[in-house]
Amino acid sequence: MSHAMRHCGFLAACMAAAFILIHPAPAQVVVNPQALRQLGGPAPAAKPATPAPERRAVPKPAIVRRPAPHRAVSRLPLPPPPAPVIAAARPALPHPAPKPAPKPQPAAPKPPAPVAIVMPGTSAAPGPRGEAAVKRFLAAPRPRGLRFLVRATAPGVADDPSIARRLALRRGMAVRHMLLKAGIPAERIIVQALGNPPGAPDDRVTLSTLP
Repeated sequence: MSHAMRHCGFLAACMAAAFILIHPAPAQVVVNPQALRQLGGPAPAAKPATPAPERRAVPKPAIVRRPAPHRAVSRLPLPPPPAPVIAAARPALPHPAPKPAPKPQPAAPKPPAPVAIVMPGTSAAPGPRGEAAVKRFLAAPRPRGLRFLVRATAPGVADDPSIARRLALRRGMAVRHMLLKAGIPAERIIVQALGNPPGAPDDRVTLSTLP
């Protein structure tokens, strides 16, 4: 074989290899036996072409079309959000002031002691001493709401006891008049004309109080 023929066979083999690289056939080899003989090698036995695997068609997933929203529905305006409620801060409650200790209550006054107004002889009006005794009696502290008892005696005649009672009544009314002038209500004054009782002095008016 000449040098020119070997060179042509080599070029043909290179072109075949380049074609296979550019366009590879699936599982199929093409050999040029003439080119191999020119290169001096034995021609290999041709291998049967392997059939290409069949491609199965993959079913496409069904496309579900959703209905478009109805555009005819008008959108109502949303109501404005409610105004925030701000709780007013409560002022701190002041601490209660300590209660003062209760003051001791003064003792209730006792009723004044009875006083005797001396009226000697047949006199029906109290003298200066008698008036001073009545004023001291009224000025003394006493409970409120007391009643005043005026008991009067007088000398008389044994045969006529009414004489002593009439004089005793005049003496009692004189003391009652002094109590009225001092502001004592009339309904709280009781006058008793005793006359000339046995064993009792007949020259005085006794002033006392009743609950």
